[in-house]
Amino acid sequence: MKFASFLRTRPVSLPTSILVALSLLAALAAVPATAHAAGNQKRSASSQSIHLASTHFGYTYVEGGVGMADVNGPAWMDGSGLGIAASVQVSPNVFVNGGYASYNLDHVTHNVDMDVMALGVGLAIPVDRKLDLVASLGLEDVNTRHRHLGDPDGGAALGFGVRAQVAPAVEIQGGLSTMEVGPAGEAGLYIKGLFGIGDGFSVVAGLSSSDADVLSMRIRKSF
Repeated sequence: MKFASFLRTRPVSLPTSILVALSLLAALAAVPATAHAAGNQKRSASSQSIHLASTHFGYTYVEGGVGMADVNGPAWMDGSGLGIAASVQVSPNVFVNGGYASYNLDHVTHNVDMDVMALGVGLAIPVDRKLDLVASLGLEDVNTRHRHLGDPDGGAALGFGVRAQVAPAVEIQGGLSTMEVGPAGEAGLYIKGLFGIGDGFSVVAGLSSSDADVLSMRIRKSF
């Protein structure tokens, strides 16, 4: 099932957990991160300018690489595949991103092709120059192309995490992700390490764990 057709034919109703998360996200964005001041000069409360501080990280990049997937549950499968992703920072704190990955999985009796497509928007809230809180909301479509494995899964995906610089060329990202599929939902954890190799390039090693555990290794070019 193609992602465009998924958007046209499968309306997504946001469950209560997503609506609550959106409310929290809006509240976070309204928290004052900085207040302009000049030296020790006092200003009245009505003249203070309050805004969300700009992140010091960059959120514009393209990346691609390989991955290994282990699908848990009754229809256990594992295999490997390729994936690509991109992100564009559209304001000092907001970015849009998307990705596609395709895996060839081995089942007990047959092989299965699995495609994963995602599109979303994120908000980066700086704590200091080396730490961001990151929230994201989007849509995800998972299509297993085999006649015995039912319809594609898909729904609203929500993530909360952190991005931290722990050394001059090393970053760590991690957090919690959820995807709502009808009345049910899936929750998981993710962690990534970014290791800079020069000229805007970095090696990205990632592990995500939910109904499917995915280990990935990619090359990223940041702009």
